[in-house]
Amino acid sequence: MTSKVIKIVVLIAILFTFSVLVAQETSEQKANKAANSGDELYGKNDFNGAGSMYKTAYANYVKFMKENDLPSDERISKMIDNMLASFGQAENWNEYVFALKEKQKLNPSDWDNAKTIAKILNKKLNDIPAAIEFLKKFNSLKRNANAENMIGKYYKENGDKKSAIEWYRKSFELKPKAKTIKYIAQMQIEIGDINAAIKTYQEFLGTNPPQKDKIRTYSNLASLYDKTDNLLLMAVNLEKAVSLKYNKKFVQKLLVTYYDLKNSKSALEKVKQLISHNDYLNHAYYYRATIAYENGDKKAALKDFERITEDKTYGKIARDFVKSIKSEL
Repeated sequence: MTSKVIKIVVLIAILFTFSVLVAQETSEQKANKAANSGDELYGKNDFNGAGSMYKTAYANYVKFMKENDLPSDERISKMIDNMLASFGQAENWNEYVFALKEKQKLNPSDWDNAKTIAKILNKKLNDIPAAIEFLKKFNSLKRNANAENMIGKYYKENGDKKSAIEWYRKSFELKPKAKTIKYIAQMQIEIGDINAAIKTYQEFLGTNPPQKDKIRTYSNLASLYDKTDNLLLMAVNLEKAVSLKYNKKFVQKLLVTYYDLKNSKSALEKVKQLISHNDYLNHAYYYRATIAYENGDKKAALKDFERITEDKTYGKIARDFVKSIKSEL
């Protein structure tokens, strides 16, 4: 091989090597140029334009990393943040979701980011099926009670109550919560299966939940029995709730319930409880007066009716009773 030919071969090799280097630099240079353009457009409040430039920069940085077998550096996350800032300002939610999904790739287990994606798909893009599908994909990496609860919620919003119950139950398996049980029971009630709802609450009580959750569950059971006109069992569950922590509204409800059940003794116990806590005094006096009157103790009735003659709710009735009793005594 002549020296001239050798020189040509060497020159070609050098040019080839140089072209490869240029190509690598070009990919990075394109990214830098696009990023700078994005900064300029953002400064001019052209948020969609800025977002598009940052997206181009992001793609070229990713390409540069792959071409050179390099790990992702801060420029990748910065371009994602810039896309989010730009597309968020522009309210370009499709592109915003794209940026969030790229961010998710950097940390696949990031629940806060995943939750944001699902919320935007649902609320901003009105695409509940896409939100559910994304959450299922996220959940497939590692089960997440919050993700499963959100899937249940979205199925509920989409009218698929059977699937909502299924996913709420999955969530409950991982994280037993009174609120989740309430959602399950609500779905069961809406599909007409009140007995299943009652059983659901009873199963939850069997797990020996914290006191505040027990109170909430007894209250929910009481509401269910109230809806089915089972006043006795409604009262039983409200009493259990009150035994754990005093609640003036529960006691007031029990007073009225016992009165309706003609259980004067229990009704008067609730009157005493309300008065001792200085709650719903006129309400308590009215029922104590009424019970006394019905039992023939008109003097005691008169005393309590006279206490509430100016009450907005019971005043007129009380005045009529006072007038009637005084005419009889």
